[in-house]
Amino acid sequence: MNNNNKKIVKIVSELTGFCHHYGSNDVTTHSQTTSNSIEISLTAKNLTQLDDALIKKIRDRLSSPRCNEIEEYYWGLSGEDDTDPELILVGMMIDSYTLNYDKENDILSIHLTRHI
Repeated sequence: MNNNNKKIVKIVSELTGFCHHYGSNDVTTHSQTTSNSIEISLTAKNLTQLDDALIKKIRDRLSSPRCNEIEEYYWGLSGEDDTDPELILVGMMIDSYTLNYDKENDILSIHLTRHI
């Protein structure tokens, strides 16, 4: 598996772990590679611990600008900490994201784009 594919697996793992950490018992992911990008979608249901402060935290973490130098050095560190999961490395490994939270149905949807 090449490094780019390993990074995608780490990103998906970080997002999935984050959702399970905050109470989700139903997480679905999908990734698709195009000629110039990798698209990752995640849907998590029943996040029992999700509130406005956590939504803000997710947005802040994913808004970190992509930084190739840091990405190359630190991508292997993601998933190594058993404490509160952080998404800042994910933010540094993607180019853009959208996040939607349906409070009524308790569904979080995140879509990430990583240019290659």
